[in-house]
Formats: sequence, structure tokens, C-alpha cells
Amino acid sequence: IDVSRFGRTASGKDIFASFWGMLTRVTHSRLIDADCLATEYWYHPEHRKLRSNKHADLPTLHTKLFKFIQKHCKNDNEINKWRSSILDCARKSATNLPGIFTMEADVGGGKTLAMLEFALLHAINNGMERVIYVAPHGALIEQTADFFRSIFGENNVCVHHINMDTDKMSTESLMACDNWDAPFVVSSAQQICDTLYSNRNARIRKIHNIARSVVIFDEFHDLPLTKMWPVTHAINALAHKEIFGSSVLLASATLPVVEYLTRDLGDGVEHSLLQTRPKDIVPSRLFGSSKKRVKFKYDGDIGGSGDWESVANAVAQHKQCMVILNTRDSAYQLAHLMKAKGIKNVYHLSASIIPKDREKILADVMNLLKNGEPVILVCTSIVQTGVDISFPCVYREMCGWMALKQASGRCNRSNEYGIGLCVLFKQTGSNIPGLPIIQANAMMALLKANKFDLEKVMRLKESFWKLYIKFYREDCVKNHTRSFFFFFFFFFFF
Repeated sequence: IDVSRFGRTASGKDIFASFWGMLTRVTHSRLIDADCLATEYWYHPEHRKLRSNKHADLPTLHTKLFKFIQKHCKNDNEINKWRSSILDCARKSATNLPGIFTMEADVGGGKTLAMLEFALLHAINNGMERVIYVAPHGALIEQTADFFRSIFGENNVCVHHINMDTDKMSTESLMACDNWDAPFVVSSAQQICDTLYSNRNARIRKIHNIARSVVIFDEFHDLPLTKMWPVTHAINALAHKEIFGSSVLLASATLPVVEYLTRDLGDGVEHSLLQTRPKDIVPSRLFGSSKKRVKFKYDGDIGGSGDWESVANAVAQHKQCMVILNTRDSAYQLAHLMKAKGIKNVYHLSASIIPKDREKILADVMNLLKNGEPVILVCTSIVQTGVDISFPCVYREMCGWMALKQASGRCNRSNEYGIGLCVLFKQTGSNIPGLPIIQANAMMALLKANKFDLEKVMRLKESFWKLYIKFYREDCVKNHTRSFFFFFFFFFFF
């Protein structure tokens, strides 16, 4: 092994600049997994047969995906031709050598199928062993997992996250969760970070099976800046030829500006968090559809009073509408108010509802949309990403640029309504503290600088990121100063 390639300061100036810890964990993982399997075979010989049931290989999985694409993907209109172009870019990029890749395409561009096409072909071309799909959070991950199972078959997909229903899983699936010994793994960012940074043997034993894999970080923009440093360190290690030899795909309709993801390592210089420049799969000319699908509008007249009456009256004017709010309490209040007004088919959806009931609510709403009946869905950002649903109108409470762009992806998704309407409004005193309110403040500052022209603001992604990182760093300095004075006061007087 070429030890000179394990980071800038292998002597330990900064833990995030050294890969020695990751190398130790990979080695430890192989020993732990071998020991666990030997112990299991000794006490439960019948498990050897269950684990020896061979999964389908990657070429077979790609054949299943190819048949699915041929059956469901058409070139009958401009939107579908745009999606096919993105899919072709994914196929061409699959011949590249392992490394870090990005896939940015506007919402509704068929990104999920393009990711799968790239990952499977890239793994086959480079002799890799599996594909690992990582969602930013566990909410609604089962819907994505069900979609993958429908393509590849249940026995070929290992689903492992904190909210999984173990009662419905087969013994083989539960055993695959122990060490991720499956050709296709679906997990969450929390789960994979717990695996890479944990000190528990039960979690560490999966690490060696992440090697020589294609790891897809979907909706990469959902990772907060406070978690970006350890996650990017893991990404750099995964793409390291000597440690994991994996490929990493960062996918999102609103990817962060990679150049702005930097950190001061103590030498006064801002260093990029990603040590290698990612290769772009989709060219910039295909970022957005050539046909305009959504009109953006800022409405400062509703929500300013601090109650939900004006918001309810505005939403009630639309036959079919989705309202995305920042907090669960706000979503409950607005849904309850609209039901009290006698508005027909008002649904409420948030993370406080169990996954089984969330799936039923979504199914009912989609059925009403399909039949052209009146329906109002009041929800939190849980439906903002990863849900294939389309409304003619979407109302979004004040948020960051990325969140609004993702919300617009639930509006006129396949151009079935002509031109959809996405309305941004500000409600007094209902923002979530922390990063969400920093993003909202950056968005409001950008709106004021551009005379509240939301159409223009939605073309200024880099300007938003500059403001966002500026506000974030100012907030960090403010918090550090506040903490310093608090501890100084505490020790001086007590």
C-alpha cells in the first residue's frame, strides 16, 4: 500500500485529513465479520444454507432494469425526450474509471432511473460487487425501496434503516442486514455514517462490503452543513483507491456548489472538503427541461398576520393544491382549520404519522389527483423530496433556494397541467431554528436584493449559496462568542 496517499497530515494534525482510521476499520471489519459468520455456522448450521442462497449478479439486475426502462419510458413528448437524454448521458459516463461523480438534473428528469443505469453499468464495467443507495433520511425510504424491489426482486434488495418493519422481512433479508451481503443495498445516511464511524462490532462488520461498490448519495443537498465535514471525509475515503476502491455518485436536483464546500484546517487557508473534483454526468445544457413547467411567485400578502386564516383562504381558491410548511404543528393547525371550514378532501401528512398510514394517505391523494377530484394536501417537507406526486399548484412556506426548487418538483411534474404555479409565502414566527432559518434568511435577503422577483431569484443558485454560507459562518461566530461569554461569566462569579 502506498502510505503517502492517506491524506495531507497522516501524523494527525486533523482527523478529517487522515485516512488511517478508515484503513484500520476496514481491516477490523473483515476480521469481525469472519468471526461472526464462523460462530453463527457453529451454533446455527441451518443458517449456512440460507446465506449460501445466491443472489442475482449485477448483469442480471441490469437486464431487469433495461426491461423496466423499455416498458415504462417513452419518447412521446418533449419531457420524456429530455429524460431519455439524461439516461443516455448516464450510460455514456458509466465507462469511466472509479471516482466521485455528480448527477444534477431538474426535478422530474428521471434521475432515479438514470442513477440506477449508471451505477449498474459502472459497477459491471469496473468489476465491482454491489450498488449501495443512500437516502438522506429514513422518512419515506420504504417507498423508494418498494420501487427497487419491483424492478430487481425482493431477494436481491437489502433494505436496512432505523424505521424498517422487521416483522414483514424474510429471514434471508434480516441476515443480509448484518453485513450487507447483497447485490443492491438501500440504506440511510445516518445508517452508513453510523457504520463508518461506530465503535460497535455489530455495525463495523459491514464496512468491508462497502468496498468495491458504487455508493449513491441521493438528495445530497439534504445533508446539513453541520454534518457535511464527516460525510465528505467518508466520501473521500470511499473513493480512495487504496482503501475502498469504490465510486461515489452525488445526485440531486439542487446539488450544493462544490467549490463553496470548504474548511479551514488550521493553516488559515480554505481547503475543499472533496479532495478530487467530481466528474459531471449530466451536462449543464440538460440541467433543466427545455419546456417551462412551473411559474414561481412570491406572495407577501398572505401569512404576514401570524395566523393561518389568510393562508387557508388563498389555498381554498385552488381545486387541487399542496401546501408545504416548516413545522408539524403548523401543518396540523392549517389542516384542522381547512377541515373546520368544510373544505372537501383535506389531508394532513407529517413525520408524526407512522409510515404505514403515510403510504395510505399518499395513495388516497394520488387517486384523487388521477380522477380530477378536489384535494388539498397540507404537509411538512417530508413530501418535498423522493415522492412521485404532481399537483397543479404548490404553496411553500419561506425556505431556502434548494427547498423551494424541490417543492416545485411536486408541481406539474410531467407537464400534465400546462404550466403549474409555485407560490412562496412567509408566515410570522413558524420557522425552525438552526440551519432552516439561516437558509430562509438568505432567501429573503436575495429576494429583497432582486425586488422580490422570484422568477429571477430561482436562476441565482450561486448567489444564494454565497449568502447561505456567509450567514452560516456569521451565526457560528455569534454562537461561539455567546458561549465564551457564558463560560467566562460562570467561572468568574461561581
